[in-house]
Amino acid sequence: SVNTYLSKQLSEQAIIDSFSGLRWLALAQNKGISKTPREATIDERTFEHGKLLTLYGGKLTSYRSLAEKTNNLVLKSFKFKVKSRTKEQDFWV
Repeated sequence: SVNTYLSKQLSEQAIIDSFSGLRWLALAQNKGISKTPREATIDERTFEHGKLLTLYGGKLTSYRSLAEKTNNLVLKSFKFKVKSRTKEQDFWV
């Protein structure tokens, strides 16, 4: 139980939600799963009716830099001449 690691014990009533996620990894050529890099990869595929961006890997702590890279790809796809502004705190929600 989590209470093993906490100085202040939690009750079941104190838990309002939980989260568990899986991280998809882009399999590296000729490497097993334990040797596959954990860095984020953005796969971009163009189809007749548009583009598909697929995000693989990454870490929860790198979400902002991954958002910036993804946003830049979307802006470029729509031929905008601006860059992502996710570094600017006044744009954060």
